[in-house]
Amino acid sequence: MIEGLEDALPPAVTRATLYRIAGWLLRLYVAGCLLLGSYSLLWVLEVGGVLPDRWLSTAWIGIAGLGSVFLAFAIPLFYLARGADG
Repeated sequence: MIEGLEDALPPAVTRATLYRIAGWLLRLYVAGCLLLGSYSLLWVLEVGGVLPDRWLSTAWIGIAGLGSVFLAFAIPLFYLARGADG
């Protein structure tokens, strides 16, 4: 199955590169499922009245804060890793 894909791509793209791309796509899919699942759980808890409004707003602010911290670490590390490769 992968031989047909390898023949269609330039010789610089190896099988390991294709596996690496597939691995990153799988990680992205799993992260998206976890993120959407947590948002859905918060929404269901809000609609059901299980969480008080103060807790829910704290959870949303916490999610936004964690996303900001992730970006603050990920962007410099990305450029640092790119500079080390080439």
